[in-house]
Amino acid sequence: MGKQRDLSTGIVAQIQALRQQGLTQTKIAEQLGISQSSSAKLSRKTAASAPNCSGVRKTSARDNKQLRKIAVSNRFKSTSELTDLWNQQTVADVSRSTTYRRLRELGFKSRVPAVKPMLNKKQMEKRLKWAKEHGEWTEGGNVRASTATQTHTITNNTTLA
Repeated sequence: MGKQRDLSTGIVAQIQALRQQGLTQTKIAEQLGISQSSSAKLSRKTAASAPNCSGVRKTSARDNKQLRKIAVSNRFKSTSELTDLWNQQTVADVSRSTTYRRLRELGFKSRVPAVKPMLNKKQMEKRLKWAKEHGEWTEGGNVRASTATQTHTITNNTTLA
């Protein structure tokens, strides 16, 4: 069994052909009389030179500009949803992870807010209204009813003096 460095270009070509036929690394190694690890290493090397694994970008500067517009106009969409929108508008069919990387390159960050957001004016008004309506409630959920002379506590339709 030869080491990887001892393999000729003919054997390398045979390994590639057998991998394309769908044979496993072990079967290829048995057929050619080499070690399984040599077969695995050569398979990985040829897979690395597969289309679009050589660092060639699927997106252009124009596509990235378009992604920026989509992201700004849809701020609360997930990366998957942005990917779907982007694929509808461009020729390039990109994955979710590619979209995520491009968004990071464009300066967008995804995060969970660290602090609960402040209440807006409408929410504050609703809370104040609710508090005024329920201001007569006690801690136990009982309602206090006061008269000029004495205070009564109403609990389960029973009046206590």
